[in-house]
Parts: sequence; C-alpha cells; structure tokens
Amino acid sequence: MNEQGVYEIIYKSIDEINKTLDKNEKIPLVPDVELIGINGMLDSMDFATFIITLENKIHEKYNMQIDLLEESLIRNEDMKDLNSPNSINNLIRKIIDKKP
Repeated sequence: MNEQGVYEIIYKSIDEINKTLDKNEKIPLVPDVELIGINGMLDSMDFATFIITLENKIHEKYNMQIDLLEESLIRNEDMKDLNSPNSINNLIRKIIDKKP
C-alpha cells in the first residue's frame, strides 16, 4: 500500500463527511488539516463517522480489517496519530507494514 493510495482513501472518507456539512464548514483535502483537537474541524460524531468510513474503505480496497482508534491509543494516549490526513496516513502504513 503506497502513500498516495492511502491519501486517496483518507480523502474519500473526508468527502463522505463533507457531503453532510455546510459549504463554509467543508474540510479541505490537504495533508495537514487539523481534524481533531482544539482547532479540529470534526466534532466527535463526525470524527467517529470518519474513522468508521475510513476503516470500511480500507477493508473494501485492501481486504484488511484494522482498528485505527485501538492502534492509535496503543501508540500514543492523546491520539495524535489521528489528528491529520498526514498522521493518519503514517499510522495506516505502519499498521499495514507490521501485518503478516
């Protein structure tokens, strides 16, 4: 799984959330947009929907089951791994690389 392929899945998942948001609330499809945290663009419900959508899209494309929340919490208690498309991309590729 290459970096660009992972970004495509992440951005498609963000697009699913964008469909539910007002025009002025849409999340830009850039690697460093802050998704969660003090300046995050997602509320807790949208974040949960985003993670579920992302995990489902990974399963559809690569036939892999991954749990991003669990993996992030194992690595870092404050969930920095899920803060931006860039950090999510890195986390997904680390998870994939360690799978047999």
